[in-house]
Amino acid sequence: MLKKIFTKSARSGESFDDDHGTRSLTQHANSTKQSSSSAEIKSENSSGGGGTFDFHREVENNVNNNNNNHGSTHNDMDETGSHDTDRSGDDPNNGMMVRLSLDGDLLLKTKVRPDARLDSESESLASGKLRKSADGVIAIEHESMFGIEIGMCSRAGWEPSRGDKKSGEVRKVNQDTFCVHSPLKGSHQIFCAVFDGHGAEGRQVSHSTRDCVTSVLLENVHATAFPNLEFETEDKVTHAHRVRVATLSEAFAASERRLLEPERGIEHLYSGTTAISVWIFGSTLYCGCVGDSRAVLGRIAVTATGREKMKAIDLSYDQKPTRPDEKKRVRASGGRIARWRRNVGPLRVWQPREWVPGLAMCRSVGDTILTEYGVVPTPEVTLIQVSSADSFFVLASDGVWEFMSSQEVVDFISKFRKTRSSADEAAESLVREAVRRWRRNDVVVDDVTAIVGFFARAET
Repeated sequence: MLKKIFTKSARSGESFDDDHGTRSLTQHANSTKQSSSSAEIKSENSSGGGGTFDFHREVENNVNNNNNNHGSTHNDMDETGSHDTDRSGDDPNNGMMVRLSLDGDLLLKTKVRPDARLDSESESLASGKLRKSADGVIAIEHESMFGIEIGMCSRAGWEPSRGDKKSGEVRKVNQDTFCVHSPLKGSHQIFCAVFDGHGAEGRQVSHSTRDCVTSVLLENVHATAFPNLEFETEDKVTHAHRVRVATLSEAFAASERRLLEPERGIEHLYSGTTAISVWIFGSTLYCGCVGDSRAVLGRIAVTATGREKMKAIDLSYDQKPTRPDEKKRVRASGGRIARWRRNVGPLRVWQPREWVPGLAMCRSVGDTILTEYGVVPTPEVTLIQVSSADSFFVLASDGVWEFMSSQEVVDFISKFRKTRSSADEAAESLVREAVRRWRRNDVVVDDVTAIVGFFARAET
């Protein structure tokens, strides 16, 4: 069963580099963000049959109120304009759509504590042996116990040299980062995420966000546990989903509040990060997305001729200005969406009367110059119940997705499943393939990061 929970308060993504650091930054230093959000849950049957997810009557009563309180909703995900993928689960005959409020009282009831232990970057971040590299945090213990093998790879990009022409190209500073916690300390929860920084201090923003998000989830690890949920009432299940979504949303909001603290000295007006995360409780998977990093699920499907084929199921939808719902929401907040000087490059998000900063997406953590214009860090959250047909998931920065579609990535990774290769091998090979495509199609190579998770399967 696939349930898409889309929070509607948003934040725009990757900056137009030509404008980074060229303006006075101090005048907006005290900008604050709005974090109101609503959520949509779409229920679909993963096996192809019709199905609904029935919620408590009180929840359904929120639908009309939320429609009035939140100006932008999207009911047709085929109009996102973000990328072309065969969404085999998106059968118009399946499921229903309701909206759950995540505002005000609900956040208070969940007792989310975002500000505790935000500076913890030691062994407390995860159980088992914690490894911190220049590019990410890895803490994996007892993979077999959780039935998921996780591999990861991150590689800095290249750009043309601006000095001696003979030097050709130079390695960039890697602004991507990632974390893998299997499990989160003191729980049976698995959390993986990729963060793609941009702007003059994109690396600092992405690393700060990585550590803060994990800290918030750790602080609330028991409040979000809900053991034996499969035996609980529908009301209890609904409450558990709402608490988890609210906690994840608060984790991203806390990450941005952290950037605003003067003592941290991080330039956040024109710098920011995307985020794509997978948070797993048994067979329940939540995917949180801010920006244009992406997550996809590889699912075994049977064709009309009886042949098995691996299908790409998008767990996130790129939050770019080409998405009608995102465009409408940003414009409703006063933001301007246009191409540079009206006709150059892709659509970007700008201030109403200036050609700055030119963000290439509609959500991010940071980029606070556009806070008041609808660019906020609230994630869209997707909920899916993993089934035996689900083979693997992939999280990656847009360095992977720039020249590879979701289906291409799933086809690529499925080859490693067939040969029983490791998840690490799959992730490393995917990054190499993405770099190869950058070199073939562009004069630069973006930072490229991928996390691959293989679900356990029965031996044949």
